[in-house]
Amino acid sequence: MAVVSHWLTRYVVAAILVMIAFFSRHALMHIIGGELTPFITFFPIVMVVALVLGLGPGIFASAIAAMMSAYYIFPPVGQLRYGETSYIYNIIVFIGMSMLMCLFAWLYERIRLRVSHLEAEHAADKVRRENLEGLVNDRTAELEEKNRKLVEEIAERERTEAEKRKVEAQLAQTQRIEALDRFAGGIAHDLNNILYPIIIDLEGLLEDEPKGTARSDILDQILKAAYRQRDLVKKILSFSRRSEQVLEPVHFRVLLEDAINFLRSSLPRTIEIQLHINTQSDVVMGDPVQIQQIIINLCQNAADAYASQKGTIEIRLANTHIQPLYAYQGMRAGDYLKLTVKDTGTGMKPEVMARVFEPFFTTKGIGKGTGMGLSIVHGIVKGHGGAVTVESEEGKGSLFTVYLPVWHESEYQRQVYHGESAPQVKGSEKILLVDDEEFIISSLKRTLASSGYRVVALTDGHEALKEFRDHPDEFDLVIADLTMPGMTGIELARKILEIRSDIPFILSTGYNNIISRQEAESFGIRELLLKPTGAQELRNAVRSALETRY
Repeated sequence: MAVVSHWLTRYVVAAILVMIAFFSRHALMHIIGGELTPFITFFPIVMVVALVLGLGPGIFASAIAAMMSAYYIFPPVGQLRYGETSYIYNIIVFIGMSMLMCLFAWLYERIRLRVSHLEAEHAADKVRRENLEGLVNDRTAELEEKNRKLVEEIAERERTEAEKRKVEAQLAQTQRIEALDRFAGGIAHDLNNILYPIIIDLEGLLEDEPKGTARSDILDQILKAAYRQRDLVKKILSFSRRSEQVLEPVHFRVLLEDAINFLRSSLPRTIEIQLHINTQSDVVMGDPVQIQQIIINLCQNAADAYASQKGTIEIRLANTHIQPLYAYQGMRAGDYLKLTVKDTGTGMKPEVMARVFEPFFTTKGIGKGTGMGLSIVHGIVKGHGGAVTVESEEGKGSLFTVYLPVWHESEYQRQVYHGESAPQVKGSEKILLVDDEEFIISSLKRTLASSGYRVVALTDGHEALKEFRDHPDEFDLVIADLTMPGMTGIELARKILEIRSDIPFILSTGYNNIISRQEAESFGIRELLLKPTGAQELRNAVRSALETRY
């Protein structure tokens, strides 16, 4: 290591050190009283110079030491004897040894510097390696955190997508069922219009026919077939939520337990029913008969899922709260009763599950099902302001969930329905009868005329309004169909009541989704008659409406 940077200074320092060594030799010789070889005097200095000041100053110091040894140390002292071999030999040996010492010192320094450099590089590598390991660990931790967040984000996105697909599927199913709802309502309306005169005329014919005759039996069989058709239409109306409902506060638990007791006696004993109830409030605003129909239909469907007629139906009833974000199928946010019916039967494929609430859709064999059970459940639940969902996996079973809003007394507005029939007596009053269907008009007119009433039958609302406007005091009652071209029954009722507010008005309809009894009463309509009625029900409604005049 050269501690002196300037080259001239290093050479001057080298010469000074050699001179100091020379004078130190003389001083030591006086002290010890004898001779000292030049090697002991100069070699350490030459090595120190070479180590400290570098190879050049070391060689320079060797040359000076050789010259001083040749003149002052090698005999004869004070003379230069270049002709003598021993003299030259001494000088060469001295110079060679000095140069060798310089070379050794230089090599040592080079090796030391190299080792120091390598150690420094190793230390630097170690630091870099530690820093790199730290960076790698930090980066690894950062990547692991990002990877964790990415996994969570992917999982959340998959959950969101799954929820989105579920909501879209529910929406598509709801829209499809709503379309079927409208379609079923239209069919029911047309069927009711067809059944209306058939039932009334058959009842009239049976009244005139002696009992026990072949003709009477034939008419009775036809009438029973018409009644069966009417019951089927009622099922369709239950699906489309257009059937008459008697809503009242009911304890769902009581209805559930009664239905379960009935099912235990009707289902095979190999099918076990497990009931779990955990509710604080079980009161709902509903139709007791229809609510029990929901329970029975779902349990019957679960029982049918067991091909071997052996298994378990698990029924649970609990309270739940639906948040606005999770409200679906027209549900409002709020408190609900949650009824679940679970089986571990055959389950359903996705394409079957997508159509399970459609009317007349069934996977059962011929004669084993009408395909109306679950569609009726859907219609009843929707009619009660709730929702029904299904989860199923082929081979593992199905889970049906029904949500019905919990009843709070402050929200209750009781629906009033007419119950007792009017006395079944004949009359002589004059009735204005309006319906756009000719065959309905003729049947109703014949039935009412047979009861003593005078009937003016018209098929156009405008014509009926003109007839009433011309003779307002001649009529005692008006009967009109709800859905007529040109002028609806409601419009006709409003205009007639403007002319004469005390005239009783009966509105007849194939389904009551357009207007309820309360709405009809708000227009001044006395009775809402649902097709297809029988002859006696028609007479009772007429008599009841006429008696309200007094």
